[in-house]
Amino acid sequence: LRENNQPQVVLVQDVNILDNPYCGVKSYNANVLFVLNGRIDEFENKPKKYLPCDISDIYTKGIDKDFPYIPVEWLKYTTSLVYALADLSAYSLDNSPDFKKFKEISGL
Repeated sequence: LRENNQPQVVLVQDVNILDNPYCGVKSYNANVLFVLNGRIDEFENKPKKYLPCDISDIYTKGIDKDFPYIPVEWLKYTTSLVYALADLSAYSLDNSPDFKKFKEISGL
């Protein structure tokens, strides 16, 4: 998906969850949706849908070229960086065929 510049959202259906008697979990099947924040070029040019604040500081601090891959020295995330990462997640879900399928089979 990353090579094709698509949202990195993957649905795995009917995953067999095994018994765990120590935690009281009985086996069952589940549908698992993996959502990874990967770079999507078209996200950069779209208006941000869910942002309650300005995120221009992430660009002035020079991390835009690496976004969403944040260097270790940036582990003290600013509020605007957290919102930008959340908006990328929302964009990925909104534009993912696997998320649409997940909603259909889950009745959401």
